Parts: sequence; C-alpha cells; structure tokens
Amino acid sequence: MDGWSWVRRAWGAIGRAQGAWPAAPAPLVGHPADERLDPLRHHLRQRSSTTCGSASLLVARALADPASAAQLLLGRPDDGTAPAAGGLGAVAARFAADAQRGAGEPDHGSTTDHADDLATRFGSAERAVMRRTNGLVGPTGLQVPWPQALGTPPWGAAHEMTRITGLRYRARYVGPDSPTARAAGYDAVERTVAAGRTAPMFVGDGASPRHVVLAVGHDDDALHLYEPASGDMVTLPRDQYVSDGFVIAGWTVPWAVVVPR
Repeated sequence: MDGWSWVRRAWGAIGRAQGAWPAAPAPLVGHPADERLDPLRHHLRQRSSTTCGSASLLVARALADPASAAQLLLGRPDDGTAPAAGGLGAVAARFAADAQRGAGEPDHGSTTDHADDLATRFGSAERAVMRRTNGLVGPTGLQVPWPQALGTPPWGAAHEMTRITGLRYRARYVGPDSPTARAAGYDAVERTVAAGRTAPMFVGDGASPRHVVLAVGHDDDALHLYEPASGDMVTLPRDQYVSDGFVIAGWTVPWAVVVPR
C-alpha cells in the first residue's frame, strides 16, 4: 500500500458524504462574441504552483458568467449595472458604447501594464477561490478542510462548480489502475461538455494527483482542455486517457473528474 492510499479513500468517503446545495442552473457555456470576455483567449496562467485548480475554476466561472468575466479580464468593478449570467449581449453592447465614447479598454497605460494588472487580479482571485474550496466553510456550506499546500481537493472543486453553475456537481474517482473507470470518467466529462458545461479533471503521477485542468469542449476525437500551467488549450483523446497515452503539463495518470450528478 503506497503512502497516498489514504488520500484515495478519503476522496471517496468525502465525495459520498459531502452534499451540495442546488440552485438555479446558469446558462450554458459559449464563447463570447466579444473576445475580450473570453478567458480562453487571454492565456491565463496559474500564479502559483498550487493554484491550478483555482485557475481552472476561475475560467469556468468566467465562461459561465459574463459579469464575472468583465470583472476579471477587464478590471471592471461590479457597479450593479453588469447583467446577470446570460446577459452577454448587454455586456458587449455596454463595452461597444464605451469604445464609441473613447473609453474602450480600461486605461492601464500600456499593453504590458494591462497584462500585469490582469495577472495581479487573477492571482488575487485564485487565492479567494482557494479559501473557499479548502476552508471549513466552503462555497455551499460546511466541508472537510484541506491544506492549501496540497492544492484544490476534488470535493471543494465540486462545491465551487455547484456555486458557479447551480448544478449539483460531484467528484468522481477514476483511479490510476482501472481502464474501465477511466473510460467511464472520460465519458462523463464528454457528456458534460456536450451539454454546454465545463468539468475539472485531476491528473498526476502513479502516486498522487498533482494537477487540475478544465474540460471546456470536445469534438469527435478529443476533449478540449484549458491547461493552467501554460494557459494554453490542449486536446485529450479518449484512447490516450484510458490507456496511459497522454501527457498534460508533464502528468500522465488520471485521478478524478468533477461532473454534475
């Protein structure tokens, strides 16, 4: 028995015991017409070695909620005029009106300054997300706390996804040694993104989970993933996930997926 067996057992037990409070589902994910509101175009990179999960959850929220995307990506404060999730047309119209008046992008002085400001906002938002996912009081109520030095726990990610989407997400352990469980996990993620939702995926090495990516789409051959270490999009074919054939940010073993119940 390796030293991480207790982690595997804990994940399973906590995932079964932890519930999540349902809410009204958010609109389906889509790529915004205004590319400034599309987090996948900004190559957002995690700001620390332990915040891959937080970065993935921030991108999930920005894709689901244009008001949150505006705050994160453009530095727009929530002044009460930003529409609720699904009001992308109104957000884009407001930014277009700003541009016609000469406002356009926020005045950051230079492109470099704007990128620095975005990185600062992203890092601050990552820390806020981790406090929710790892704390005793999580996004949907009490939860088992988890050391921030070990990154985002799957149940915390599930609770944050419930908070973002209003759907009741759960962490599903796929295991490093079961092709059947891997296939079932992959298929669950594929169904989720086919329905217009996003799904965090935990990968690592043979001993432990080490990294989190976010499934945001798919085609006939592969899942499309946001990879927070690089900020890039990568693809993950089903056969590679099931048969030890993939490499994502240096990690090669699937551990868990976070999908709607």
